[in-house]
Amino acid sequence: MNIHIANHSDEARISALTDKRDAIKAKGAMTVAELNEWYLLGHEVQALLSPRDTRHEKMFAVSGCGKWLSIYWGGYEYQYETSRLRTPEDLLWLVLHLSQKDWPDMTGARVGLLIGAVSHLKEWQPFAGKASEVTQ
Repeated sequence: MNIHIANHSDEARISALTDKRDAIKAKGAMTVAELNEWYLLGHEVQALLSPRDTRHEKMFAVSGCGKWLSIYWGGYEYQYETSRLRTPEDLLWLVLHLSQKDWPDMTGARVGLLIGAVSHLKEWQPFAGKASEVTQ
C-alpha cells in the first residue's frame, strides 16, 4: 500500500531533486563534491516527505517532545508511548513484537534506524565498546 502525503508543490520539488540525484548517480564514479551533493539532495527529499510516505527512509517519527513513537510500516499509524521503553530490553521486546506483524514496509534497515533513534532519545549506548566487533 503506497501512502503519499506530500502536497503538489512538494511533489514537484521531490521529483526535481530525485531527477538531479539520478543524473549524478548515472554518471558513474562521483567526485567528492558530487557525492556530497547527492547525499544532501537525498536529505532534502527526506525532509519534504511525510513519515507516512513509503518513500520516506524511516517511516516512523518521534513526536510530542519524545513522548510518542509513531510507526507507519503497516499502512497506518501505530503509536507507542516511549515511556514504556525504560530499558534496552524493553526496546528489544518492542522489536520482537513488531516483527510478528506482517507489515509490508517493515525492513531491516528501518528497524535499525528505529533502534538507533530510540537509543539516541533515551541516551542509551547499546554498542559502546562494540565498534571493533561491528566493523569486522
